[in-house]
Amino acid sequence: MSDTPSDVVIVGGGLCGLRLASLLQQAGREWQLLEARDRIGGRVLSPKEAGTAIDLGPAWFWPGQPRMAALAQDLGLQVFEQYATGMSRFEDAQGRIAQQSGFASMEGALRIASGMGAITDALTASLPQDRHRGEQYPGGHQHAPRGAGPAAPADGRDHLLPCPTRRDSSGDAGCSNVDGRQGQGGGAL
Repeated sequence: MSDTPSDVVIVGGGLCGLRLASLLQQAGREWQLLEARDRIGGRVLSPKEAGTAIDLGPAWFWPGQPRMAALAQDLGLQVFEQYATGMSRFEDAQGRIAQQSGFASMEGALRIASGMGAITDALTASLPQDRHRGEQYPGGHQHAPRGAGPAAPADGRDHLLPCPTRRDSSGDAGCSNVDGRQGQGGGAL
């Protein structure tokens, strides 16, 4: 962990937290990132099996999400359209094999070559590792230990809890803060 005082403490090393950290880094701000899990990436998880990334979290994004497309382009990642024709076969939770016609409902969706984890991996690789607070884990990522209490001192610094934009029934964007109050979120992407 860096001994440099931080202007901002980011709580959560998912896509929003990593993107926020990268924007703060580009702006020359001092920051620390806290992550409670033993890995960076949040809901994004793309382990490799026989050299192929398998998306276990989000797997695609849509043309109506231009900030995701811009981020992938900025990171130099290849984007391609979801394959949407032919037959698909899958096994359900009860072990039954089902076959259906194509992925028509996914037509027009966009995917990242090497899986969605390529975004969080590229963001993580662009950040100084000493800005992650907590214990060291295999793979080079750090996290704050569970049950460690408050993530950062109440010293007047900004403490941010990044979360994806959600729309309530009125259509307003926002997210719930830790204490349940509504706040603005999702602006990092």
